[in-house]
Amino acid sequence: MSRLKPFLVNVLTRQERCPRRHGRRQHLESVDSVILELRQAFTATSGRVTLGVCPTIAPFFLDDLIQHIGRYHPNVVLSIIQAHTGDLKKLMNSGHLDIALIYRTPIANRFSSIDLFSERLVLVSSSSAKAGRARRTRTLAGVMGLKLILPSRTHELRGIIDRACRLRNITFDPDLELDSLEAMKAMLFKKPTNRHTILPYHSVRAEIAARKLFWAEFEESEMQRTIAVVTPKKPRNAEAITRLCERIRARADELRSCRRKRLNMRRRQPKPQADNRQSPDGILRAPRTL
Repeated sequence: MSRLKPFLVNVLTRQERCPRRHGRRQHLESVDSVILELRQAFTATSGRVTLGVCPTIAPFFLDDLIQHIGRYHPNVVLSIIQAHTGDLKKLMNSGHLDIALIYRTPIANRFSSIDLFSERLVLVSSSSAKAGRARRTRTLAGVMGLKLILPSRTHELRGIIDRACRLRNITFDPDLELDSLEAMKAMLFKKPTNRHTILPYHSVRAEIAARKLFWAEFEESEMQRTIAVVTPKKPRNAEAITRLCERIRARADELRSCRRKRLNMRRRQPKPQADNRQSPDGILRAPRTL
């Protein structure tokens, strides 16, 4: 009880500082701040959690999750491993990961998987490659003649591309296979700049915004990746994993909400002329049941 007393005093003090003329909003903000302090002082969430995440998925979640842990769960120690989906699945199976943010993929029965959202895959070309900016949409058959840089067949992104191709009796023969995102970007910039690749849009969003790269969306609906959060059904630190997964799902909801707001804003505005350098606001989508 002695530990709780300073916080009770703090509540009274903050309420006194909030005169009625400031209204209900300021009062609620003061209460929220006190609740945050109480959570930090009395939280039962503690221990070590190891998170595995794909490099192209990390920008959606990592900064937000680290800030959330520091603010609400300061007794949780988060370790992060960045690797491709196949490698992360091996680490999950060997018991080295508590949470994984990966491409949706078949998993063992002892794990649970929740879809978060889907993201379209796009054809990415250098700024000087004419084929990259000739069209806003492309088909898989229509890019067969291009010099492609693709991930190796051990990469889940390549698996998505190959499955979509098999449905149409198409086979890609890539000019080069690379599993590193940064290496792919470097090859696109390297002269002669006549190569192309297939990536999730947000992994090259900065380069597209800077007009260093151009993109074209595929007409085939299968050309998308679904991001999922995977956890063991019998976790080592159930309380901490539950809290972190709640934040991950909330972050996914925020991303979808932002997309809806952008779409609503665009509907109220006159339609601009087609421009391959514009950002595709419809790139984030709610997960589909497959």
